[in-house]
Amino acid sequence: MVGTQKWGRLSTRITVVAAGAVFVGFAAMIGLIVKMSYERAHEAGYKQAKNLAEGYGHQVAGDINRAMELPKHLAQVLQGLRGAGSADRKLADALTLKLLDNSPQVVGLWTLWEPDAFDGRDDAYRLDWPKQDPTGRYNIYATKNQAGRATADVMMSKDRVAQFEAYRANPEAYQPDYEKPGWGDFYYTPKARNRDTITEPFPYEVQGKMLLESSLAVAIRDASGRFAGLAAADLSLEDLQKRLGVIRPYDTGFVQLVSAGGLYVVNPDASTLGKPVAKDGALAGHLDKLKAGKPFVFQDGGFTHFFTPIAIGDTGQFWSLGVSVPDAAITAAAVEVRNSAIAIGIVALALILAALFAVVRVLTRPLNHLADTMEGLASGQGDLTARIEVANRDEIGRTADAFNRFIASLHAMFADVREQSAAVSRAAAQLAASADEVRVASAQQSDAASATAAGVEQVTVSVQHIADTAGQAEQMARDTGKLSDDSVRVVERVTADIGRINDTMHGLAGRMNGLGQRSEQVTGIVQVIKDIAEQTNLLALNASIEAARAGEQGRGFAVVADEVRNLAARTAEATVKISGIVTAIGQDTNEAVLEVQRTSRLMSDSVEVAREANGTMQHVRERTGDLVTRMVDIAASTREQSSASVEIAQNVERISGMAQANGETVAEVAAAVAELTQLSAKLERLVGNFRL
Repeated sequence: MVGTQKWGRLSTRITVVAAGAVFVGFAAMIGLIVKMSYERAHEAGYKQAKNLAEGYGHQVAGDINRAMELPKHLAQVLQGLRGAGSADRKLADALTLKLLDNSPQVVGLWTLWEPDAFDGRDDAYRLDWPKQDPTGRYNIYATKNQAGRATADVMMSKDRVAQFEAYRANPEAYQPDYEKPGWGDFYYTPKARNRDTITEPFPYEVQGKMLLESSLAVAIRDASGRFAGLAAADLSLEDLQKRLGVIRPYDTGFVQLVSAGGLYVVNPDASTLGKPVAKDGALAGHLDKLKAGKPFVFQDGGFTHFFTPIAIGDTGQFWSLGVSVPDAAITAAAVEVRNSAIAIGIVALALILAALFAVVRVLTRPLNHLADTMEGLASGQGDLTARIEVANRDEIGRTADAFNRFIASLHAMFADVREQSAAVSRAAAQLAASADEVRVASAQQSDAASATAAGVEQVTVSVQHIADTAGQAEQMARDTGKLSDDSVRVVERVTADIGRINDTMHGLAGRMNGLGQRSEQVTGIVQVIKDIAEQTNLLALNASIEAARAGEQGRGFAVVADEVRNLAARTAEATVKISGIVTAIGQDTNEAVLEVQRTSRLMSDSVEVAREANGTMQHVRERTGDLVTRMVDIAASTREQSSASVEIAQNVERISGMAQANGETVAEVAAAVAELTQLSAKLERLVGNFRL
């Protein structure tokens, strides 16, 4: 996790990416330098080795060509003698020895002529063995003794000289071996080519010592251009081996010299001298270039072999001198340059990375400060008073400035949130207090409504009783009317009936007095209901005001408060109506009481004035009709009062239910206010985590 966090840092990623880019750049640069160094080193090594090969080749060519001058000089001398008519063999021998004494670069000097081509006296020398062979042709083979002095030697070996005896009697039949390929290549090949020739290396005994040598043969031609013989110098290849075989270019290199026929003339391995190049060797594939006199280069066995052609006089033949240089020596300078470049690159890379790391640390320091501040804000414990120092106006500086402005905006916003949160908390406290008051008032209203309902129920029962009594009174009034109508016929019984009526009227008077008192009680109850309705209206109005202050959260409570206020208003209106009706009932009841009392008095007097009943019966009937009418009205009013009382009871029951619902709503409001208070406190705690 820590490694992931470290890798996630911007400075680390920038450093790693930049380091990778720098590393790739340096690697590419070093690779290019090494490649160019290798190419230049190879080129320089090639050039140096080539120059070395050409230098050694020029030396060998110079030595061979200087040695080639000796047989040319001998050929000219002998041709001069022959042309002057002084072709004397002894003189020619002396001149040959003289020339050899003055030529240290060769080990032998010889000449061999075609039959009778030198002096025309071959027959005279057919038996001059071993100096001459049975052909009698002129030849001399001069070599140097151990003292380095030129002496006449025998061209033919002892075995061949021994064969001469077989031809003593008939020397003309002798066929010399030098006219045949193989052993006689030193003469046969130049004669066949009819031009100057350097022979392939061959072993030959000189002064009793076997030497590896090549003959530098110069063709002698007569006046017609025909081949007349050879003048040749024997070049000891051992001298070249001693001189070139010890050369070690770059300490481990070596020098080779290969003849035109592909035989080793010089080689570090002396056992290969005079032997052909291995057919399976790398050099065998280049023999055609060697014979054509073309330079060539090839690599084999960790060495680069540079071969340069050596032109031998006018022979038209080419030997090839090769300088073999170890590849490591050629690339040594490149390796040194590579190692130096790598070392310098590593040091430079380390310095650049150190500088890059320091620069990235400096450049990303504001970003680190910004990240730390943002992490503090993200954890809810941020310091909103902190500001990042803006040192410059680059992208980081602009980001820091924008962050400072963002923090300033957050600071102002959180300060405002804190103030608003405190205001909400205070408003919630006030709303909670108001809700509690409404709850208490609703409870009181509910209790009052319950009490009112009980009172109204009692009023209803009383009114119903009044209605029943009024009905009875109505019936009695009707009966009285009938009696009045029949009074004329039953006047005799009036006294008794009036007595009973008198008693009844006394009872009715008591009841009517009770009804009046009940009406006054109903009026008091109605006044209480009216007072409750007014108080409910006032409380509902206060609740609406508090709900309006609470805003959106008090909207539902405001609706309930409006409904309660409307119901209170309707209750007040109904109470006013009830009050009017009860007042009317009271007035009618009082009047009825007065009438009953007056009737009672009349009835009391009727016994005494029975005799006067006939006269006054009409008047009584009229009064009784009025009483019936009024009793009908009282009965109707009482029935209406009974219906109103029932409606009032129902309304009071609804008010009680609404008061209970109001109490429940107020409880919900109180719970919402408590939750709002908790949220406000939590908001204040969250805002309090930030330093403002």
